[in-house]
Amino acid sequence: LKSQLTEPLILMLLASATLSYLLGNTADAISISVALTIVCLVAAIQEYRSELALERLTELIPHTTTVIRNGNVTELLAKELVVGDLVVLGTGDRVPADCRVVDGVELSVDESSLTGENKPVDKIIGCLQPVTLWAGSSAGAGA
Repeated sequence: LKSQLTEPLILMLLASATLSYLLGNTADAISISVALTIVCLVAAIQEYRSELALERLTELIPHTTTVIRNGNVTELLAKELVVGDLVVLGTGDRVPADCRVVDGVELSVDESSLTGENKPVDKIIGCLQPVTLWAGSSAGAGA
């Protein structure tokens, strides 16, 4: 709510409500104040909901993942992934970061958390287009 009250447009409307009140136009001052209250409350509620949604999205991404780094298979935190790591996925594993598929057999991916589709998407490996997996999706059959 505090961040809403520092917006330039909100400050201008507050000033106009104050000026209207000082000039004796109490009806205008009240209507501007009511409108400001509604706008600030709606914005604060939307900001709160956005923060909750962001927290839920971070829960979708796994905290640890199996990777091949420098020829060694190791398990590490997903936030420690770097370019060049090979992520090893199995059926049901969450994709820890956006990544390109190097190899896979009959791979299908559940991207419903991103696209809303209720069916897994088949990924065709070896075609001309690179195959990308998106963070937060989960590996289905094949992997």
